[in-house]
Amino acid sequence: MQLHSIGIDLGKTTFHLCGAGAAGKVRVKKKFTQKLLLAYTANLQTSLIGLEACSGAHFLGRALRKQGHDVRLIAAQFVKPFVKSNKNDFVDAEAIAEAVDRKNMRFVPIKPDDQLDLPVVATAIVAAIGNGAAFRKGREFAAWLGIVPRQYSTGGKAKLLGISKRGNVYLRKILIHGARAAVLRIKRDRVPIGAWLDRLDARAHKNVVVVAMANNLARIAWAVLSSGNEYRPTAVPA
Repeated sequence: MQLHSIGIDLGKTTFHLCGAGAAGKVRVKKKFTQKLLLAYTANLQTSLIGLEACSGAHFLGRALRKQGHDVRLIAAQFVKPFVKSNKNDFVDAEAIAEAVDRKNMRFVPIKPDDQLDLPVVATAIVAAIGNGAAFRKGREFAAWLGIVPRQYSTGGKAKLLGISKRGNVYLRKILIHGARAAVLRIKRDRVPIGAWLDRLDARAHKNVVVVAMANNLARIAWAVLSSGNEYRPTAVPA
């Protein structure tokens, strides 16, 4: 079936789809789970698909684009004028299908996973430490998170062991996930931290590099929160 435009209303467990022909007349209405939705759209001819912008829409939008569809995200306030009757999921899907076909509509860019992770990490850090006043320096915050090496001293010599894994487990986990995304995706020739990452890569295991990056990100976050200033990137010492 050839559909000119499709609107999908996203729910927690179900998705409502409304497809319209070239004249704007509704030709199909269906309700799916996410798995069944993607199976259905995989068998459609390439279509213009609209989704109301939210974090879940970015994930679904990427999946639909991989199937070859032209996917657009629309902010909720721009969908509302197209709702024709009392609000329900199919009415919302129909409004999205109409809105996505408007030539002067403003759309929201579909973001990759790592960009979506950043607001989550930032929100979690602020919720956990506020303005960072409980710590005198960034290293104390990193130590509180458990992403600095434990030390063992014997015979006057200090030996570095694995990270302590103390403190806020959730915050440490998402910070390390964010650091892993940064290590993989950062264009190292364009940022001051790139040379530091290259040197670390040359001598350390990839997991050590990720944790070191998480440590660095934690210190940056503390510096920004405690000073109230914007982040100004500088080269990282070896």
